Amino acid sequence: MFKRTVVLLCLSIALTGLTACSSFRTQEDTTRMDAPRLYAAAQRAIDVNNFGLAVTMFQQLESRFPFSAEAQQAQLEIIFAHYKARGFEQAEAAADRLLREQPRHPDMDYVHYLRGLINFDRSLNALDAFFGVDPARRDPTLARKSFQSFQLLVTSYPASRYVPDAQQRMVYLRNQLARHELHVARYYMKLGAWVSAATRARTVIEQYDETPSAVEALVILHDAYRNLDMNDLAEDIARVIALNHPDASSRLSGSRR
Repeated sequence: MFKRTVVLLCLSIALTGLTACSSFRTQEDTTRMDAPRLYAAAQRAIDVNNFGLAVTMFQQLESRFPFSAEAQQAQLEIIFAHYKARGFEQAEAAADRLLREQPRHPDMDYVHYLRGLINFDRSLNALDAFFGVDPARRDPTLARKSFQSFQLLVTSYPASRYVPDAQQRMVYLRNQLARHELHVARYYMKLGAWVSAATRARTVIEQYDETPSAVEALVILHDAYRNLDMNDLAEDIARVIALNHPDASSRLSGSRR
């Protein structure tokens, strides 16, 4: 078993060396290319999933032919190549740069879509999925940034072909953000921090009222009001629950804890 592992490791190192040599020769060849040929070569690198080489070529294109149409498009392709290579921070920085330098880029809808995808993927953790950890328990900052990018795409470019996918992802993100607020509200309830729990529950009800989390948020808000001796407000919430979610009425707290 050990010998087999060593052989595989040696083969891996050898293949890496061959790939590096091949990439080196390809980069040397690009020095004699004009802008269209260099752009096409970079696209071929993307086609074979050599995203690092593609970024290098696109950057070389920008450096050598800064005023060409290909250089303008190269900024967009660099975002995509970084994203596909899971270089999320570099991809976001490249997107911010394009937004800053080319605010009227003809593919601006795609830029916002990519920014949404970048933070969407960053908000998901492969280890969390493997161990069955709810993403809603993670810091919601990246999920919010992703949602905002998709929302900007949908509102500013409603005819964009990227809108349907963005809308589906927004539904997922809204549910995740609502579950996060609910998770924090439950935590505050355990601590007896009734005001903080009520605040988080209201956030779910006011901002994510169409999500499945809204019903439990009403229950938490009712119980928080009870514990704060705000019985009139608690009764109002109880009536709302009885009218719209009768199955949840049995979960309401009836007395101060």
